Amino acid sequence: MEGKLNKIQKKLLEDLLKKERNRKIQRAKMSFGRKFEYKVKRRFEDKGYVVFRLAGSKPFDLIAINPNNHEILIIECKTNNYYPKYQMKKQIQIAKKLNAKLILAVKNKRTKYTQIYP
Repeated sequence: MEGKLNKIQKKLLEDLLKKERNRKIQRAKMSFGRKFEYKVKRRFEDKGYVVFRLAGSKPFDLIAINPNNHEILIIECKTNNYYPKYQMKKQIQIAKKLNAKLILAVKNKRTKYTQIYP
């Protein structure tokens, strides 16, 4: 019976260690994305915008407002090239309601900014 318990315990321990490794990998990816968001935030602040980073990146990552002409930018930051259509459609709807521009900032070797809407 003890041999079976040890096998069960060993399996549980392996599962816990695997979950912890996955959590660490996920945190590292989130940290990379968060750093990129702050880089984009600083770039728009340098251009004179007041920029807010949204908690949990919901429904988008950043919102920037130009205090001079009241232009509103909704900014989605991606460190990969994956931008789901459902997410884009939802963000375009919000941009329309706010009369804002939707900007996609993508990090590859260089940061590329693309205006999605309008």
